[in-house]
Amino acid sequence: MSAMSVYLTINLGEVTGIAALEASLCGVPLIALQVDFANEPTGEEWIWSSGSSEAVIIRIKEMLANPEEGKRIAARQLERTIQAHSVDTMLRSYLELYSRAMAGRRKPETCV
Repeated sequence: MSAMSVYLTINLGEVTGIAALEASLCGVPLIALQVDFANEPTGEEWIWSSGSSEAVIIRIKEMLANPEEGKRIAARQLERTIQAHSVDTMLRSYLELYSRAMAGRRKPETCV
């Protein structure tokens, strides 16, 4: 993946696939085709996306024409990937989820 200049993925809102996370961990900038057509790019999202294939093509061309911008975007996306999706972060999230589930479960009633 590190040989790629840009990784094109498919997003549903902010949700992306594992391959995009892997590309990010390799330092590849991510762009997405957005399947939630109500979700328009604002410039604030961690992966720029659009439901318009023409807009995605234009964005990819811009990134290929400016490799330094791609490096800046990839660095920002890598930081987000590590912050939100690293093994340690996911482990903590799952442990919190399981702890809440266990704390909220009812004790089994004794059969008489």
